[in-house]
Amino acid sequence: MFVRRLMVPLALWIMVVLYLAFVEERQGVMIWVIPPALLLMVVYIFTPQLNYWYVQRYRPTLDDPLRQFVHRLIPWVIRLEPEVQQRLEERLVEHMEGADYTGMALDTIPEEAKAAVSLAAVIISWQQEKVMLSPFERVVFYKHPFPSPNYQFLHASETDFTDHVQIYSLEQLMVAWLRPDRFINVAYYEWGRVFQYLFDHKSYPASSPERWHALTRISSQSLDQWKKFTGFEELDFWGVATACFFCFPQRMLETEPTLFQNIREIYGLPLSRLQNSST
Repeated sequence: MFVRRLMVPLALWIMVVLYLAFVEERQGVMIWVIPPALLLMVVYIFTPQLNYWYVQRYRPTLDDPLRQFVHRLIPWVIRLEPEVQQRLEERLVEHMEGADYTGMALDTIPEEAKAAVSLAAVIISWQQEKVMLSPFERVVFYKHPFPSPNYQFLHASETDFTDHVQIYSLEQLMVAWLRPDRFINVAYYEWGRVFQYLFDHKSYPASSPERWHALTRISSQSLDQWKKFTGFEELDFWGVATACFFCFPQRMLETEPTLFQNIREIYGLPLSRLQNSST
């Protein structure tokens, strides 16, 4: 958005210099290609930071198609107070502009895909002052499940805690948001793991067979379903608990109130909003 406005005049500057040098064959003009080229390189390197600064300063909002898409993913948003809805949209735009998105074998990255990843981060970080869960600002998209250097098998999502990058399969990411009754939400799953990594001083509930069974009852899904969908034989308990908490808050509150309260205290979210967000 903002960065494109900076890049266009710089690119035009370079094109004019190249035209003068090679078409009109003017001598000594090539030196003037250096300043815009250097500026263009700096702008490219700091794209997320520049976009984030612009969004924080000027507070742009979602366009209507993307707003309707967000309402489809989280229908409960329309029941929030207008000022809360506005804050959610502003933080969503902040995260979308502040993140560095890359597509592997993709011509373009759909804005809906960016929103699907950023929305989970915004909801999870709602009580944090900054919406960006730094340094996890890089997101890579594949069209389908992918292998990676860390995991040499096809999987739906991944967080690399060394390089601070998240990777998602678009196919699994979108269907998980649209069909939470059938699939685990990999965006909540990965951002939950990031949150635990960044705020490791909090008292997270321990994994146990009983709690895993409770999560399957809350979601009406089996552990085998989650393994097949994600591609992993071993799943992170906190990641799955986070996904169940945000997708099925009312069920968790009714069946596992202690676990619900524990998770709510960690994320610091208002109880009334979570109760209204059940699907």
